[in-house]
Parts: sequence; C-alpha cells; structure tokens
Amino acid sequence: LFIAFPPASLASMQIFNCRRIENQRYLTDDLREVCPTTRDFTWWYAFFATSVWAVGIPAFFFLSMRYHGVHIMARKKKKKGLVGVLIDKFRKDSETHDSSQFTG
Repeated sequence: LFIAFPPASLASMQIFNCRRIENQRYLTDDLREVCPTTRDFTWWYAFFATSVWAVGIPAFFFLSMRYHGVHIMARKKKKKGLVGVLIDKFRKDSETHDSSQFTG
C-alpha cells in the first residue's frame, strides 16, 4: 500500500491540474489534451477515484485504528517503555551507589 498509494493518488489528481492557454484549458501533463469539465465522465471518474483512493483509504485506516484502540495501545506501550527505562536507570544508579559505599 505504501508503494502504490502515492503514485495512484497523484494519477487520480492529475486530471484537475489544468493550464489555460488563450481561451482553452489543457492538461498540464499533456498539453495536447483538453481538460475535462464537470460535464465529462472522465472528470467524475477522477473525482470519484480521488475521493475513494486519496481521501477514503487514509480515512478508513485512521477510523479503523481508532475503533480498534491502536492509539491507546501505543500510549500504554510508550508509558511502559518509559517506566522500564526509569527502572533500569534506578537499578544502575543504585548499583553504582552501593559499590561506592564499599570503596570509600
């Protein structure tokens, strides 16, 4: 998905990238092609593809992760990791402190 998503999103939006030359609008990527209007099937197909692919897929994944509580799991894992680091630091500091009492 990460390999296909950017080029597919770009391809679905290129039809909206038009340049006006004199009184006519042409596709920026291919100036031989006239830019489609909202009356053309091509424009609506690109609109649908952009809505579903470029907006809908990320929205689906975001809502799916929220529904399954991924943000809560990540927060717990981060907190657990921080607590583990603090415990390791405490153990290391207490070992250093204990050994310095005997040398001193």
